Amino acid sequence: MSTAEELAAELRARHGSGAGAPAVSLARALAVVRAAVEAEIRKRDDDPASAASGEPAEAPARLAVQRRGGRVVVALEDQPGSDDPTPAELADYAAALGETAADLARREPLPGRATVLRELRAVVAPDGMAPLADTRLVELAASMAGGVAFSPRLELFPLDLGLSRALRISQAAAGVRPESGIPLEDLLSRVRARFPGLTVLDETTYVELSEALAEAGFPLDWDPERRRFLPRAEEGRAGRPCRPPC
Repeated sequence: MSTAEELAAELRARHGSGAGAPAVSLARALAVVRAAVEAEIRKRDDDPASAASGEPAEAPARLAVQRRGGRVVVALEDQPGSDDPTPAELADYAAALGETAADLARREPLPGRATVLRELRAVVAPDGMAPLADTRLVELAASMAGGVAFSPRLELFPLDLGLSRALRISQAAAGVRPESGIPLEDLLSRVRARFPGLTVLDETTYVELSEALAEAGFPLDWDPERRRFLPRAEEGRAGRPCRPPC
């Protein structure tokens, strides 16, 4: 069971994103996924009703499409006589995971891994479904939520998370040394490492980053000659780690 967006992302990862803007590349990958699913559905519809012996043939597993809350879920059809959950049951479960993920991502402070896993595991899975691995569970929940991503720590966060809050939580600006400072892109890379795909990081200017650093409590100033952020002379360091909640 996967969302169409997850399948498109996997397709791009395996075969490249091609030329053009990311949005265009994603649209193309989604079109390929849609075509593949429709081809599988046609295969199912064209299967003969019986084998050459005249006995009813067992139809091979085919893909089924379910829509929940604007998200498209692609799952294997359950086989006759099996105890596997139906595509509708799987889609309902995925939708419930997405609702929980959306709630978790909007909380403040941002819930940690333990809370995320505990609350997602509390969502009742269909009978006969094997438990999902932690990473897959969080990945599916984030994809179903829409506008939500997950960190390497399995935290769920909104893709429109504010820059100052992202800086506070990630502590990306902590420990910057006066003699070396930190370039803008290196600072943003630290935030990206904690919050992959964060929308606010796209085309961030040093002015915007300066304002966010001040709001987050990190005394770093932009040096236009060295083109990097440096600790203020009177502070001598780039702020203190925040104490929870961040």
